[in-house]
Amino acid sequence: MTRAQIMVRPHRGGFHESMREAVLIAASIEGIRAHAGVRPGAAIEVKPYESRRDPRNGWLTHIITIDGKPWGYSSGPLEDIK
Repeated sequence: MTRAQIMVRPHRGGFHESMREAVLIAASIEGIRAHAGVRPGAAIEVKPYESRRDPRNGWLTHIITIDGKPWGYSSGPLEDIK
């Protein structure tokens, strides 16, 4: 079985700067934890950021927070929290 994947980008600078760092990862909390180097037990949340697709990149953008602080954005929801 193939695991779902999403694109993620960090929350930094402007949109174009952030998009230069976008990568494809497993669409799961563990995928974010591994990519971001987050310690076990940290609270990771992924929530819808906009109600429409972002015309700049076509993403149905979700915001990723770690321990309540913005970390970045994903191209959609995670498979383990749909």
